Amino acid sequence: MVEISQIEKGNQIRLNRSVEKYGIKISLFSIDQSLFKDFKIRNHLKVEVYYRLLIPELLSEDIDKAIYLDSDLIVKEDITKLWDINNENDFLAAVKVHLNSS
Repeated sequence: MVEISQIEKGNQIRLNRSVEKYGIKISLFSIDQSLFKDFKIRNHLKVEVYYRLLIPELLSEDIDKAIYLDSDLIVKEDITKLWDINNENDFLAAVKVHLNSS
């Protein structure tokens, strides 16, 4: 998820045109930065990491599932198995990552 003010208007148009041929629609959102004013921000932890918390609010009500993948993740296989996991009774499914504190 990229905050719309970080992408120039011309690049927004080019981005949408580049994926339209694949039947993909990109929705760009403006994020109210004040929502995160009390969140911890550190060197490696910028306000943008919290944007993913807004995903349920930003999606239309007819969407009942979403997969969030970090932008530095390389997907080497079909993620259908991940999508097909039954987690309807769970609010969140995640992988615990241990960060080196050095």
